[in-house]
Parts: sequence; C-alpha cells; structure tokens
Amino acid sequence: MTRVVEADVAVVGAGTAGATLAYLLASRGVDVVLIDQRRREEIGLKVCGDAIAAHHFREAGLPPPPRGVVLHSVRGIRIYPYDMSGHVTVESRDGGFIVDRHRYGQHLVNMAEGAGARILAGVRVLAPIVRDGFVAGVEGLDGSGEKVRVDAKVVADASGYCSVVLRRLPDEWGLERRIDDLDKIAAYREIVRIKEPFPDKGYLWIHFTDRYAPGGYVWIFPHSEDGLELNIGCGVQCGLGYPSPARLLAAYKERCREVSWLLRGCEVVHRGSWPIPNRRPRGVIAWNGFVAVGDAAIQIDPATAEGIGYGLYGASLAAKAIAEALEEGDWSARSLWRYAHAYMTSRYGVNQARFDVFRYLLQASGDDDKRFAIRHRILGGKELGRAREEGIRISPAAKVAKVATCLLRRRLRLVKRLMFTARMMRAVADHYRAYPRSPEGYRGWKAREEELFTAVRAVLKPYVPPAWRGS
Repeated sequence: MTRVVEADVAVVGAGTAGATLAYLLASRGVDVVLIDQRRREEIGLKVCGDAIAAHHFREAGLPPPPRGVVLHSVRGIRIYPYDMSGHVTVESRDGGFIVDRHRYGQHLVNMAEGAGARILAGVRVLAPIVRDGFVAGVEGLDGSGEKVRVDAKVVADASGYCSVVLRRLPDEWGLERRIDDLDKIAAYREIVRIKEPFPDKGYLWIHFTDRYAPGGYVWIFPHSEDGLELNIGCGVQCGLGYPSPARLLAAYKERCREVSWLLRGCEVVHRGSWPIPNRRPRGVIAWNGFVAVGDAAIQIDPATAEGIGYGLYGASLAAKAIAEALEEGDWSARSLWRYAHAYMTSRYGVNQARFDVFRYLLQASGDDDKRFAIRHRILGGKELGRAREEGIRISPAAKVAKVATCLLRRRLRLVKRLMFTARMMRAVADHYRAYPRSPEGYRGWKAREEELFTAVRAVLKPYVPPAWRGS
C-alpha cells in the first residue's frame, strides 16, 4: 500500500533553506508540501556554528529571527594566528545573531505551516520520480515503513549535504553530483559551559592552527547572553588523511596553551559532527521540474563555511522563480533557469566564486604565513570587510608598502600568491557575472570555469603541515 500526496511543489528537507522556501511559496499561494525525515518536534535539531549575519535577512526579504530564538548579538569576527600573537578584526556593518538552531528551525516550520504549507514529517525520501525527462515527485518511507509517494510539478532538493534527490538524477542532465574530497570540510563542535564569562562579548573568534585544524580553523563563539556557554568547534580539510576533528578538538582543549585559561575544566553540554561542502556553487541548480537550494546547491561562503545566510538568499530567489514558472504553466529547465541565473550573477553567487579562490589561498598557506599576514596587516580588517563587496583590492601605494614589508622579511612568495589570488578572484567574479541566461550556454561557460579553477589549483596547492606529513 502506498500513500499518495499531491502538490504543486515538494520541498525535500526542512532545514533553514527548505523551510524558508516552503514559507515563501505558501505565502504566494502555491500548494507546497515540506518533507523531512525527522519527527515534527525534532526539526531544527542540527549541529553547526549557529551564526547568521543580519544583512542576509534584508537581502532575502525575510524578517530577522525573533527574540525568543536569538541567544545573543554579534558585532564582528576576530581572526587569530596559531600563537594568538595578534589578530585582525572584521567588523560587521549590520551585526548578526547567534541563534538556537532547534528553536529557529521550529519557528521557520511554524511560519511555513501558518502560511499554508503542509508538513510531512517522519518521511525519508529515497529517490526522485523522473517521468518524460522531468522530475515529477519523490518516493519514500514513513516511520512505520509505509511507502509514500509525493507527486509534484516541481521538486526542490533542500536535503543538505546528502542531496538525496540531486544525486539520483540522470547523468545526462549534467549535474555536478560528485564533489572532490578536497572541497569538503569535516566539522565537529561542542557546546561547553565554562567557569568564567567569555571576555570578548559580541565577537566570534576564528583561530588558524595547523596542528589542531589543518586546512580549516578552530572557532570559539559565545553561545549564551551571560557568556558562560561557548560553541567551540573544529573544521578540517578532507581528502588528506588528517585525524578526525573530534580527536583534534579534544587535543586542542587539553594542550593549546593560548586558550587553556578559557577552556580548563569546561563541561560539555552537547556534541556532534557534520560534513560541509565548501566551494563555489554547483553549476546547475535548476532543471526540468527541479531546483536545489542550500547545501544541496552548495550555497555557502567558502572562506568561512557560513551557509545559513546563503541558503536563505537562495531560497528567496528559488521561490520567486518557481512561483513565476507555475503561473506561466512552464516548469521546464529553460523556465526554472531564471533561478540559476539570478543566483549565480547575484552578489552571493559572485562572492562564492571569488571566495572559493581565497579559500584555496588559505588552504595553501601554513601557520607562519598566516601569522605574518595577520601581524603585519598584509590583509587588514577593512580590506577583508570590503572584499565581500568588491573582492580584494589593494591601492598602488599600499601594494608597494606590502611588497616592501615582504621583501624585508623574505616573504616575497606570500605577496606573489596574494596578488595572484586577487587577480583570479576578479577573473572568476567576471565569469560568474556572465553566467548564461539559458541551459544552452552552460557547457561553454562550465568549460571556462574549469579552466580558471585548474589555474588556481596549479598555483595554490594544499599545504600539509609537517606534523601530519606521512600520517
């Protein structure tokens, strides 16, 4: 016996992107079903860094999170080298929030349901239904093992990293189903209770340290208004044989002298791990009867691995495109491609591409290079802050000063890499602004994108710290 549900749109995954998409579609009068494998009361239980910059809500046309889900406000980020001998501060112009993910997830699903979306909780989607070259629904099982089929005109994959729909679509559609291991981060985090309040209220700490977070970083984020709870975690580049991030974070808490005063005797309240696809977006995020949003589309900031805001923005564009396509009676790849074009050519898509180049620079640089760059302000907080709007731009006078500093300290290779990175960031940004308006132009565009990133990979190869060579 199969239970059959019909809708205009089936959204698979009730994370922040999926629940937001369902809410926005339902608000437009679209008949939408939101499907999630978790029970209704468990939706929102996800392990992550829990930080969202405030500007994402404005740009996605969404209300900010309500007071009841905000743990505290954020003013900016402090970036530290391995020995914490200095830092760069990136101030957030609009501020941001640390949210309780469970409560925020429940809030978003309640909004979607209140707008008219139907919630199908406790259903695990197993495969898409493909009919006449279109995605026409999904098949799955509920908690009792009963088969469930959802027939829909459009299916949105918002199932996160696992991308359960996208990965099972036909090869000939040209979707990037496989992501290189080097473009993934293995992450682990704990919520810990400390004995004294976190001393830097309103700021998030990012700590670059090859020993404890090779190819990534350790983060320390305040997680309560009183400063006595922290979200502390570790992200590690995949594909290079590094130890698990859980093991590395345990060693960090025990042995890293620079933070031992803060973490000594802390009590673990919650722990968990998750994989992060950490690169530019998938090239195709819309096809016949199909779109992908959030982590399934790889909508994320590759420099920081912050994905909530990018997923919210992607959901806002997808909702508009889907609603227009349904109104026109055409949900083909050509019609839904307007979503892909809007995202790729937006500030979000362009930033993803250029910050993917910057991510390669970070992962090609060891502790000494990062400490040098931070201590000597090779890239300062204002430059990093402006980079989100215009890429890395250095005035001729500043360029001369930075080159002189590097020459005096025998770091010319570092400044050469920085100039190469800035040049390639501009090149990929221009390329993403030229993303094709229809599927017919995609193949040539993708070939050029591959050329650009092949050039990046040839120069900015992953740095493997001595401590982990041969491990």
